Amino acid sequence: EDDHHHHHHHHHGVGGGGGGGGGG
Repeated sequence: EDDHHHHHHHHHGVGGGGGGGGGG
């Protein structure tokens, strides 16, 4: 949820990590 400080691979295409999560 809080992609503001949680740069994880969420379903939010916010950062590069998010993009990777979408591919998975």
